[in-house]
Amino acid sequence: MNVDRDKQLDLLIDQTLRKYPLEPAPELLKAKIMQGIEKPLPPTRFKISWFDFALSGTLALIIGFALDFIRGVAHSPYWTARFRVALILIWQDIQYFLMQNQSSVMTALLSAAMVFTLLVGLASVYWRYAAYSDRLPA
Repeated sequence: MNVDRDKQLDLLIDQTLRKYPLEPAPELLKAKIMQGIEKPLPPTRFKISWFDFALSGTLALIIGFALDFIRGVAHSPYWTARFRVALILIWQDIQYFLMQNQSSVMTALLSAAMVFTLLVGLASVYWRYAAYSDRLPA
């Protein structure tokens, strides 16, 4: 928006507020507001509720069971062999793709997609940081 348009909008808002004034606040409300201004509210205390304990306990159990399951699978010879074979096959597929398609458009598209994904991830991290630290642009 340009400066002239902003000034026009400010004038319109000013005229509107002068033509249509708000109704005065009730006396009871004014008294309560003034009491709140005179005596600021005490800061709230940090509280931990039963829900916090239940949620943290449930998450701890889930993580514990998942780690136990992963440990059991990792020590199983059958699953260890299958995992290693799968990794070898994936690595061979990646090598074959890179060797056969060195100058292809697909490689360029995959590279661009990876860069875009990285940028979106960084933007989301920044956005969360800005939202929680009240640094969002006006």
